[in-house]
Order: sequence, then structure tokens, then C-alpha cells
Amino acid sequence: MGSVNASKIIKASGRVIINPTEEFKNSSFPYGGTEIGNTNLCLLRILGNVYHVNYESLGETGEILEANNSYIFACFLRGWDKDAIKNLFVGAYEKGPYTEESVFYAPGSTTPGQAVSSLKSVKLAYIPDDYLNVPGVIIYNAIPDFETEAEILFQRQTEFGLPLVFYCLRSSNNAILRIGKIFDLPLF
Repeated sequence: MGSVNASKIIKASGRVIINPTEEFKNSSFPYGGTEIGNTNLCLLRILGNVYHVNYESLGETGEILEANNSYIFACFLRGWDKDAIKNLFVGAYEKGPYTEESVFYAPGSTTPGQAVSSLKSVKLAYIPDDYLNVPGVIIYNAIPDFETEAEILFQRQTEFGLPLVFYCLRSSNNAILRIGKIFDLPLF
């Protein structure tokens, strides 16, 4: 493993779009999709665990089985983006009667235990500001929600924004996600 060159360490701020329709290499931002906000914090959490097969004759692990494909993409959207509320929280969105801005309301029109993939599923792309040096992410079937025990802080010390999590599911084309230079990532 090579050593890390400190001059190559960069911050990976970027923008998040949903439902892009135009290939990244042949078009320009937002690639036919809808920008839902700037972000200065994203992470892809890998939840799949490998399975250890223990050999009774040896009393130790003798084989490792591949992990399942379980991922979560989390991000912090800077500010109250009206497109994020409108497009990600379909059952809990309404238009403000005076400002015509997005309003989130609970409990909304959804019911606990209701399947949400047909209501909320989006194609999501993280486009880094420095797309030449930082890899982008495309998730082909993402289900958005607030992070568990998320806090939306209304205070002077902390930047206001939306802490979101996207559950990554397999698409109809049998794809979950791709990470790489954004121009190398196909939309299918």
C-alpha cells in the first residue's frame, strides 16, 4: 500500500441531484435531473457482512463467503431545499399557501408499515465540485428518509440543513450503485 500524499487530500463537497436523464459525459449539470442541494458531508455506509464458515475439524475459519449488497448513502443538504422536500417526501409535502414554498408535515398521508418504493424511489447522483479528482456516486434505486434520530437544528452555532439517508436497492436493471469519475458512470 502506498503512502498518502498530504497534498492530494481534498475536501469533497458537491451537489446532489435526483432522476438524471442525460449521460454525464455528454451533457451539463443537472443532467436532466433536479438538484436537491449542496452538501459538504456525504458518506456511503456498507452494511453487508461477510460470513465465516468454521471448519469443525480445525476449529477455525476455513472459508469466507461474500457479503450481501446492502448500502446506505447519507448526506447533509445545506439549507431547506424546496425541491428536496417536494421530491423526496411525497407523502409529507404540501405547498405553502402564501410563500408557495415547500412545507414538510407529519404524519403526512403515508401509513406506518406501508411499502414506499413505488412512492419515493429516485435515481440519485452525487456530483463532486472537483469532479476531476473526486469520485462521484450514482445510486440507481434510492429510497430517501431522514436519518434515524436525525436532528434539524435551529440555532446560530450550527448550519441549518437536512440530514438525509438513502437506502440503496437493486434496480430493475439489476444495478445498485457505481462509484467513480462521474463521466465514467452510466445512467442505466
